[in-house]
Amino acid sequence: MAGAIAVRKELAGNAVPEQVFELFRKRYYNRPGLVKEGNTIVLKFAECTCPLARAGIDDPILCRCTVGYSKALFETLFQRPVRVTLHGSILGGDRECRQEIVIMGD
Repeated sequence: MAGAIAVRKELAGNAVPEQVFELFRKRYYNRPGLVKEGNTIVLKFAECTCPLARAGIDDPILCRCTVGYSKALFETLFQRPVRVTLHGSILGGDRECRQEIVIMGD
């Protein structure tokens, strides 16, 4: 979350979403699993990043927390509402975690 706040402060609200996304990706999450096309972002993880899952709790309900975190992160980054949809999760039996984040509004 700190990275999203830092990018917003640096750009001072004068940037379009593409500029905001590219600066965030460059500085804080420069991985191939984060892609933006138009108002849609796809976020993929090859392994579960949830600390509770890593501690041994094997319950796909934990993925709701990750969805909530992504929502808060990207709403902070873009200063707009976003819709986050979970399309797959390792805890749910998929090979990867995959989220779709849609930036709402203009």
